[in-house]
Amino acid sequence: IKVVLGGLYPNDFYNALDYAALKAMDESMGSWGAEAKLPFLSCTDDGEGHWRAGFAMDAGHPNDAGHEAMYSAVDLRIFDTLLGQTF
Repeated sequence: IKVVLGGLYPNDFYNALDYAALKAMDESMGSWGAEAKLPFLSCTDDGEGHWRAGFAMDAGHPNDAGHEAMYSAVDLRIFDTLLGQTF
């Protein structure tokens, strides 16, 4: 079994304490032994734990632009590596 973790993402209700915990957990996930972690926070975060402008459908969910940013952040070559083949 190959494990790929989806990284964490922002929420417009997060305060500074929530954001500190979010960043710590996102960083910690890299040490959990998964083959890869998808970097969703780094591509959607405004630097304060909230969605970047234009990326939110509501406080807790991305809109189409947010989903596009998350998709674009995924290096699809990780799947070639995990499957041991190139498509």
